[in-house]
Amino acid sequence: MPEPTDSPTDFDAALRALAKNRFVERLWQRDGTLFAHADGDLATARAARDGMGWLYGTQALRDAVDGLAVLARVVERQRYDRVVVVAPAPIAAWCDAVGRHLKGKRGLPLVALWGTRPVDLGAALDGGRANKPLWVLVATADAPTDACRGYAALRSHGVRPDDCVAIAPAGSALQRLAATEAFRDVFPLPADVGARFAALSLATLVPAALAGVVLHDALARAEDLFDQGRDPEPALNPGVRLGAWLWAMGHERRHLWLSFSKDCRWFSTWVAHIAAVPGARTLWPVPVSRLAAGAGQWAERAPHGALLAVSTFAHPDDPVAEAARAAGVPDEAFVLPEVSDWWAEAVRWQFAMAAWGHLDRCNPFAAQGQARDVLATTTPTEMSLASMAELPDALSAQLHGLGAGDRLAVSVAWPATPETQQRLQALLDALGRATPAAVVVTGLDRWPTATVGPLAAGAQGLAVAVHGEVEDAAAVAWLSAAAAHGWRCTRGFLAGPPQPA
Repeated sequence: MPEPTDSPTDFDAALRALAKNRFVERLWQRDGTLFAHADGDLATARAARDGMGWLYGTQALRDAVDGLAVLARVVERQRYDRVVVVAPAPIAAWCDAVGRHLKGKRGLPLVALWGTRPVDLGAALDGGRANKPLWVLVATADAPTDACRGYAALRSHGVRPDDCVAIAPAGSALQRLAATEAFRDVFPLPADVGARFAALSLATLVPAALAGVVLHDALARAEDLFDQGRDPEPALNPGVRLGAWLWAMGHERRHLWLSFSKDCRWFSTWVAHIAAVPGARTLWPVPVSRLAAGAGQWAERAPHGALLAVSTFAHPDDPVAEAARAAGVPDEAFVLPEVSDWWAEAVRWQFAMAAWGHLDRCNPFAAQGQARDVLATTTPTEMSLASMAELPDALSAQLHGLGAGDRLAVSVAWPATPETQQRLQALLDALGRATPAAVVVTGLDRWPTATVGPLAAGAQGLAVAVHGEVEDAAAVAWLSAAAAHGWRCTRGFLAGPPQPA
């Protein structure tokens, strides 16, 4: 293995480090040691290699496109009135974007569920012209059981197997269930493609085809990006170059803010998922409207380590783009992908996060499934919140069970800003008045799972994680660790994605 990546502190140094380590060449060779934490870290290297199937398989997708178009016409003739996708959150985010922006002239409305909560399933069961949804259930190697739980809930509501389509790896629980129950169709998904890197797979193409999206051109553009992704020179490789720039911008800082125009609102939600690399710094997508005062003001008000720069995905002449330039953001950051280019843009981001992971010495393809499965066995309480002000009242019933020797730990997916600290303190004060238990409140980024053991030692507790509609990997991992120590767990879902204070 070449010597470990130096710690580049600027864009050019990041590109030099990628070239020195022959990153592109070794990536295409599926060399997992690119992402090892240190020499000899074979476990991480194997895990990374097992998640790199997204690099291959575009020809198989192209071969499947014509068949998907036929399926869409048959489904429409059978008077289905909508397609409902039950999938891991990154895939649901992508399908949500497709349903809102890409529906074809003849396709069915496309709805994506953010998990299998009863409230989600209940809302999806009713509606449509004929109240006849076609259910598409998706499982990946790193999220193998969610769709099975969703199907069990659907069956309890009378949904028939022949109204269901499965997309799953061969031999997975969902694939076996689909065969046993005689689902309408079953489509394969490679076992070495995780949910976060499945934007260019049948997991998204099947729902898109059913929604009437013409996929031939989209696939051709994505294949062009794959071809460009083979360029061994990082500076000329679109995805690797983006990853180097993002990493350099975020070096030694906790968060990197990305601004997206309103046209990319739902695409940015998917970006939040693929950027949720365990152990790496965080990318936060921010709607353009939050930056109306100008990017420079955001840079000035943020504490060191919280905000680095703004990359605005908007038209180059957008006022926010002008403000971002004034804050030092390079012109190459201003990209507004046409909706027909989304799959190609997904490929660019996948290469970018691979480069990010190498520079950050972490596995960008890390599986999230184990933490999710541990959490699922605890049946955590779930609640929806319009705002954080509702949290003390929403927790009132659970707080009555806590005594003076117990602990309440609340973690909120807010970025580290002075305003956030004030809001967290106000929440701490409100909860302290509501329970005799010892209360700890902090931002979710401050909760590494290693802190759970000392926190839980010798005490009963309630762990609460609050985040937006984006499935938060840190929240899942932390609650899973708390559940393993016997704590009760609660998840709060804020309306909309996490926003800065």
